[in-house]
Amino acid sequence: LFLDSNYTTVQTVSFRNLQAKGCKHSGDFTSAPNGAAEFIDVEFDHIPKNVKYIIPQINLFGGETFDNVKEVFFGFMERNQKDTGNLFDPKSVKMRSELFGDSQVALPVVFIKNEETNTWQAKWIHQNLNSGSFIGMVERNKASTTTLVKAIVDKKYFTIKDIVEVAKLKTANKTKELVEGSLIISTSEIEVPQETKDTFITPLFLQNLIP
Repeated sequence: LFLDSNYTTVQTVSFRNLQAKGCKHSGDFTSAPNGAAEFIDVEFDHIPKNVKYIIPQINLFGGETFDNVKEVFFGFMERNQKDTGNLFDPKSVKMRSELFGDSQVALPVVFIKNEETNTWQAKWIHQNLNSGSFIGMVERNKASTTTLVKAIVDKKYFTIKDIVEVAKLKTANKTKELVEGSLIISTSEIEVPQETKDTFITPLFLQNLIP
């Protein structure tokens, strides 16, 4: 699903519509006892200029659920014109994520264009959907998918950086005397005393602040 900056549909590509401007679907596999892979090639320089969001969608029409398949992944490759050879090249895989859940539809990621730098970033959203609102067809899911992705992309999440800034403000309002057993957050690497009841959080361990 290709959307503009207002979250309005620009174009779609799917098993029902294998080709659109700047992109091509490899085709639909309906039987694959030994496994299979489907691809969508997207040429950023050739898709419509007003596209800002690209939303891959995996639809399950029959067979096992994601939880019951031995291996099932979504991923993306970064290719250039110099790349040759097989359609799938492990060396060009930028990132992949396992699909899971007793669901019919998966929205693993949304690609977002930075209109100032004309570059793209991937925002992982890991949505597994099993609802009457998602019928398993990208053309019929446009409204539901767009509403969900807009809510996720536009939400301003509380980040580790925000936690650090709040801690710095609280520390600034206190005296330099620290109570034994304090939580100390440092934005740079510091030497942590071997014997201390304080909890030191340095940049390498900022993820420990997340519950």
